[in-house]
Amino acid sequence: MAGNNNALYLANPDQPNSPISLISFPNCIKLADDLSYKQWSFSIRSTMNGHRLFHFLDGLIDPPTPTPPDNPDAQNPAYTTWYRQDQFILGALISTLSSTTAPLIVNAESSHEAWSILAKTFANNTRGRKLQLRARLASLKLGNQKISEYMRQIKSCVDDIAQLDTPLDVEDITNHILDGLDYDSYSPIINAVRA
Repeated sequence: MAGNNNALYLANPDQPNSPISLISFPNCIKLADDLSYKQWSFSIRSTMNGHRLFHFLDGLIDPPTPTPPDNPDAQNPAYTTWYRQDQFILGALISTLSSTTAPLIVNAESSHEAWSILAKTFANNTRGRKLQLRARLASLKLGNQKISEYMRQIKSCVDDIAQLDTPLDVEDITNHILDGLDYDSYSPIINAVRA
């Protein structure tokens, strides 16, 4: 194993010029539910892009064939390399899942399949999910919390709605913020902004 630019590599006897990257996600949050999916997927995507290995997850590059076309009885070293790298990535993905989400991908045979299952499960673009997020946004109130926490909740909800390809315009967001403020305490600001 050799270190290079904070990356670890495993020697590859099948293709000595193609070492296997050992992947880990040490700072990644655990994927626990649909509210943590956006942050989780961003962290995974960034790390995998940094290692130039995101193509394993997005499936845009087909894996090599298990056997060479000219010798169906032999094993293809390129496939063996691909398979080993993919299994390291799959193992690293599993390590970022909570005990409630890991069972979702227990039957996945590749990192791409696992990534696809998680995307379909947590980032689905259903009408019900959109309605749920919009209702949550409408119900947010400042109450006794700090304004910074209130704004963080608004931003999180707005970001989740935008992820479903239904972004809100600035005026709608502003109205949601103002609607959640206590009118008695914030009437000068609310009236000034709405004027």
